[in-house]
Amino acid sequence: MPEQHPQGDQLFGLASLTPAELEEITSTAAGRAIRPTSRRVTPIPYDWGSPATAGLWQVVVSGQAAQASGRDAQAGPVSYAYFVKLLRHPLRWPGLAQLPDQASRDEFVGYFPWRFELDMYESGIGDVLPAGMRTPRLHHVKRPDGDHLGLWWEFVPERPAPWDLDDYRRAAFLLGRLAARRRDGADVNRLLPQICRQAHPSGSPLRFFTERRVLRGVLPALRARQIWEHPLATAALRQSGDMALPADMLALAGRLPRVLDMLDGLPQTYAHGDASPQNLMLPASEPGTVIVIDWGFGTLLPVGFDLGQLLVGLAHAGKSAACN
Repeated sequence: MPEQHPQGDQLFGLASLTPAELEEITSTAAGRAIRPTSRRVTPIPYDWGSPATAGLWQVVVSGQAAQASGRDAQAGPVSYAYFVKLLRHPLRWPGLAQLPDQASRDEFVGYFPWRFELDMYESGIGDVLPAGMRTPRLHHVKRPDGDHLGLWWEFVPERPAPWDLDDYRRAAFLLGRLAARRRDGADVNRLLPQICRQAHPSGSPLRFFTERRVLRGVLPALRARQIWEHPLATAALRQSGDMALPADMLALAGRLPRVLDMLDGLPQTYAHGDASPQNLMLPASEPGTVIVIDWGFGTLLPVGFDLGQLLVGLAHAGKSAACN
C-alpha cells in the first residue's frame, strides 16, 4: 500500500497503523468490508506550544468496497478520512526547558494530565452531553510506547461559514446545560477520570495556572517594561491608540488575587475548560449540532467559566476582531 506522507515528518510514524490495522478500522467505520489501496497523510497546522500535542494529521484512506449483501451499498471505490492526533508525555514537550527552574519543571511534569483527552472519552463523557452536543468517534488508539498515544478520530468537515450570533447563543446554552449536569456533587461525576478529583496542593487549577503562568511567568516581564520597548510592541500600541495599556495590565494583575478569591466562592462545576469556538466544531453535515473536542481544565471551575473562552477564543487566535 503506497504511502504519501510529508518529507521530514518522522512523528507520524509513532501514530501510524499497519495495513491490517487500517483495513480493520476502516471497514468498521464504513460498516462494510473495505480493502485499502492507498492512504494520503497531510499535516494540520496547530499551536506548537501545546504541551500535550506532538502532531496533527488528516489521513484519507482510499480503497475498494466489497458488495454488501442485502444492503443498498454497492461495490466500488471508496474513501474515508481520519483526524489523527499524537499526544506526548510532558517530558517530551520542547517548551519544558522554558520553565524557570527545575522545581517548576518537576511540578509541571508530575501534574500535567497529558492523556486527558483519551481519559475523558473513555469515561463516557459522550453520554453526559446534552442533546445537540456530541464527541467525535474514536476509531483506534495507537500506543507505540509509554510516552505517546496516537488517537484516530473521525475527520469532521466543518461548516465553512463563520460563527454568527445564533451560533454563540446555542453554544452558550449547551455549555450551560452541560455545566448544570456536571455541577459539584452530581452523580454523573463519579465516572470522571481520577485527575478530575485530584486537587492540586495550590488549590484550584485556575489558581494554579494563574499564579504559575501569569503572576510568576508573564507579570515580571510586564513590570520590566523591556517588552514594550520592542519596535513591534511600540508600533502596536500606537496603532491601537491605547498607550495606557501597559499600566492598565499591571493594574489588572494587582487585582488578580482578589478575583481568584471571588471565583473560588462561586458555585463550582466540571466545565469544558477550554470552550473556544476552535474546540466546538460545527459540522457541515449536521446543522444544529456542536462536536466537542480538546477538553481543558479537568477539575472543578467556577460556574460560567466556559463563557469567557467562548467569547474571546477566536479573537485570541487572531481569527476575529476583539469586541469592546
